[in-house]
Amino acid sequence: MPRYILTLVFLFTFLFVGFSQNIVFTESVEYDVVNQRFLLSNKDNILARDYEGNFSVFGSTSASHGMEILGNTLFALEGSVVKGIDLTTEMLVMELSIPGAIFLNGISNDGQSKIYVSDFSGQKIYEIEVGDLANPSFSTFVGNTQSTPNGLLYEKDENRLLFLTWGNNASIRAIDLDDQSISTVFSSSFGNFDGIAKDSAGRYYVSSWSPDQVFVLENDFTNPTELIIPGIDSPADIGFAKDSCVLGIPMGSKAVFFQLEKEITPTAIISAPETGIRLGIQGNPVSELSTIYYELPAASLVELQLIDLQGKVMHQLVKQQQNAGAYLVSLAGLSIPSGIYWIALKTEKDRLSQKIIVGQ
Repeated sequence: MPRYILTLVFLFTFLFVGFSQNIVFTESVEYDVVNQRFLLSNKDNILARDYEGNFSVFGSTSASHGMEILGNTLFALEGSVVKGIDLTTEMLVMELSIPGAIFLNGISNDGQSKIYVSDFSGQKIYEIEVGDLANPSFSTFVGNTQSTPNGLLYEKDENRLLFLTWGNNASIRAIDLDDQSISTVFSSSFGNFDGIAKDSAGRYYVSSWSPDQVFVLENDFTNPTELIIPGIDSPADIGFAKDSCVLGIPMGSKAVFFQLEKEITPTAIISAPETGIRLGIQGNPVSELSTIYYELPAASLVELQLIDLQGKVMHQLVKQQQNAGAYLVSLAGLSIPSGIYWIALKTEKDRLSQKIIVGQ
């Protein structure tokens, strides 16, 4: 199972004080590799966040949903309209209305001159030629997705376009670029998949609303690892910065940004020999930038607690029924005084605990 650690580096609502009153709704995060910044959709105005965590207003137009960069243009969706904004001048350079489209939501590109857009309500996917921004054109790429399509991810080497489905038993489906046939590459018992991103190692990051979570899949769509984030709520169209390994997660009135770290070393993980449950934490001493990792060999009712030396439960981190698999729990946002504590993992069949030191 994957043991990659994600630690919270910036919390949007805490650091974005100067512009917080302007945030109406952010649903999409896109990374601008040339200018080394994240761009966030917003109903009033698009926002930019640099590496230092400073925010500013990008251009003078808005975007309600998906955003995608192709070349020097940011393409943004709003209703049935596709907008193009120049990354250098921040001026609107394209505006294409798609007649018959109901709710444009997900977006991806082929790295050349085409973008793909999902119509959430119309259950269609459009192909838009944007090589000439003054004369863009569109066609229907898939007329019936057989489900409600949301996030998109173009994969040239695999000759496919991935899309996420909304609703119960959400899945990831692949559209063959040659004949537009549709197949399912990942099935789940979750509901309402929203955003998808891919890192340089080929791992997929997927956000869902039921339950509220972001999870990681290996490049063959196996070994889902859930990222447990305190306060996560309706995570939407996520974005990934491959050069810095930062994952951006928009959540309506706020967004969080995670730094991908090295995998946990074997010495950081303890195991229960009889039941096979495993528990580890990144770094010791730890801080709110640390992340707890645990594995369940079988489904169980799970409790994960932070306990002081007197046995008092300082934080109930997890208390729920969980399936077999790997889980990551962020300590971000928790107020933990310096000192020595225990991380205690309890399942229906076993219990593991690990002593930790919380630094200054």
